Amino acid sequence: MLECYYQFMANTHCYLLKNNHQLVLPDDYLSMLNPTQVKRTHSMSKKRLHEFFFSRQLLNFAVTHLKPNIEYQINEQENHSPGIKLINNHSINCSISHCPTWLGIIISVDTQNIGIDLESIRSNWNIEKAKLFCSERQIKFAFTMKNSFERNRELTKIWTQKEALFKACGKPIFDKSIELMENSNATYSLTSKSLDNNTIMSIYSEHKAQLKITELDFNQTDLYK
Repeated sequence: MLECYYQFMANTHCYLLKNNHQLVLPDDYLSMLNPTQVKRTHSMSKKRLHEFFFSRQLLNFAVTHLKPNIEYQINEQENHSPGIKLINNHSINCSISHCPTWLGIIISVDTQNIGIDLESIRSNWNIEKAKLFCSERQIKFAFTMKNSFERNRELTKIWTQKEALFKACGKPIFDKSIELMENSNATYSLTSKSLDNNTIMSIYSEHKAQLKITELDFNQTDLYK
């Protein structure tokens, strides 16, 4: 297990599972899900089932890693990240994101709105697509870049930031008037980073605090405990 620390937000933890697509769905996977989760799996494609199962296993790992020996219940919500109810009536907020090589979960023991988005760097950005969600300033900055990879990386980063904001607060991705900034003067917290040469992660919170990031490899056996 590799643990990385970033000054971002208090009581908030991000768990990243690398190469999650290489994990094999166990034969008894249904026994590891609660009844509501089992019901949700009935109409899922093989790919979606794989993502769903391992995101819930990672979520279980995250909660027990953050709060050892505590009783909790994961409540599924259609079209939203699941809710986590603790035995003492407190709750843990969470947000989940997938991409081809990473699975990411962010959880917070506070009641703040949080969101995470992971995306592979897209190679097909053009100015027409960028105009759908970027401000004029962002478009000008991106398209002055001569290096096409750097331009695609910048536009993918902006997209992940808007996605993370949407997951946290429901603000529309295509509101071009919203410009998020990674600086200490903002009232919110935002960080974007490269997880590898082809993946961008962005995390947003309405409130400032501190973030701890834990990276797990795909063969991490603790995931099933």
